[in-house]
Amino acid sequence: TNSGLVGSGVRVTGVNREIDAYVQSQLRVENSGASYAGTRAQFYTRLQSLLGVPGSDSALETGLSNFATSLQTLATSPDSYAARSGALSAAQSLAQTLNSTSTHIQSLRADAEAGLADAANTANDAMQHIADLNSQLGGLNADDPAAAALKDQRDSYIDQLSQLMDIRVVNGGNNQVSVFTTSGVQLAGTTAAHLSFQPQGTLTPNSLYNADPQKSGVGTLLLTGTNGSGVDLIASHAIRSGRIAALIEMRDQIL
Repeated sequence: TNSGLVGSGVRVTGVNREIDAYVQSQLRVENSGASYAGTRAQFYTRLQSLLGVPGSDSALETGLSNFATSLQTLATSPDSYAARSGALSAAQSLAQTLNSTSTHIQSLRADAEAGLADAANTANDAMQHIADLNSQLGGLNADDPAAAALKDQRDSYIDQLSQLMDIRVVNGGNNQVSVFTTSGVQLAGTTAAHLSFQPQGTLTPNSLYNADPQKSGVGTLLLTGTNGSGVDLIASHAIRSGRIAALIEMRDQIL
């Protein structure tokens, strides 16, 4: 403000945000994809350490090769005590390696199961904060200085959610947004959906996912929507990217 030709102070007329909505949307898509790829890479690295470096003494393929070689030797010299003993020893070694590898792979699946439980808790926290901030923003004018700060906070929680799953954000009126999965399941608006997951703990090779809870040997991801309806996000394939999608894929398909 001026007093004649001299500045006499400053009056704040408003605080506005300048956001490129397209770039922000693409960033969240890439957040989901990067989290998905990074989670898979972590599990593949651990799986590789179990299988061993090809050619090393501890590698699974070395045990298979040694067993095959011992059988070939036995086939050409069936009366040889050394050949018979060698075949038995190679078979025992291979069986031990297979059993140990299987046990450790089930531990990886259990880690994926625990990761899903943690991800559900993190998602619930983010969705609730988004809904709470939506409610606060609904009572403010668009040019209210407090609105910009609250929108920044809301964006931070939406970004957290985008690392867990693929999402789509729809702008509504009154400074509010609605958040959906890209498959169309609503996660947050003025109220928040709720994710529940009950990990099974110790898993065996027979602990498999089934859409029927009575037959499933692993935990499932259930979402109670903002309208009170429930949906099994695994059975409906509602989550297609992000950390959650990678954990489900590792647990139920790859491992």
